[in-house]
Amino acid sequence: MNIQEYISSGILELYVLGKLSEQESREVEALAAKHAEVRKELENIFITMEQYATLHAVTPHSQLKGKIFSKITSYENEHRLDAQMKQLTTYKYTAIAASVLALVFMGFTLLYYSRWNHAKQKVITLEADKRMLAQVNTIHQNTLNRNKEMMAMLQDTNTTYIRLKGKGKSSSVYTNLWWNKTTGQLYVGSYLMPEVPEDKWYQLWAIVDGKPQDAGMLCEPKQYELCPMKSFKKASAFAITIENKEGSPTPTLENLVAIHTL
Repeated sequence: MNIQEYISSGILELYVLGKLSEQESREVEALAAKHAEVRKELENIFITMEQYATLHAVTPHSQLKGKIFSKITSYENEHRLDAQMKQLTTYKYTAIAASVLALVFMGFTLLYYSRWNHAKQKVITLEADKRMLAQVNTIHQNTLNRNKEMMAMLQDTNTTYIRLKGKGKSSSVYTNLWWNKTTGQLYVGSYLMPEVPEDKWYQLWAIVDGKPQDAGMLCEPKQYELCPMKSFKKASAFAITIENKEGSPTPTLENLVAIHTL
């Protein structure tokens, strides 16, 4: 397991929020016990939550105090006790005030939790968006690098263009190859091939020292891209046969579709 990817997945934030199942929570706790990075990230998450709570602390409404004591005064007016019960009345006042303050505290707690949970979800969403953008950027960067590599290969004077033509009944088919003898890079470009059964596909072969070597199964090249195959620094010919989709270690000669001798 990649610990950094696990930390970046957002599961630790969900653990702190109490949003995981019992089994998922046990898995987080087991990883935290095993990996210092996970423990440190959990500590950071808790610290962030405490800082957020402090930053967004709610000040009670200015009229709240008056309302509380108004309730107490009302209770006193409606339940006048004689002098012998003054001590008991004091206890009742305290109980009423404590109940009201408890309700106020609960209100503050629920408000804080709601705001904190909302902010945390926004943080998780932003982190997910950030990771997605990073992944998209990586894909674009990899595509750019491949395109630069292919462009350099095509401009290299050691790169040879090869057009494999069909034989016999398949004389109308063709496959375009680009091969760099120095680097061994081999790419398939556009091709025209007849349809084959679903469990069959086309396999490319390089003839090296008189023996066929697997060059890979033909892939569907994307627009403006070439499909990379296995590398060969020497070959006397290239050929294509129809094989099972998973490929074959040796070519089926009766299924030969195209060949080009160098």
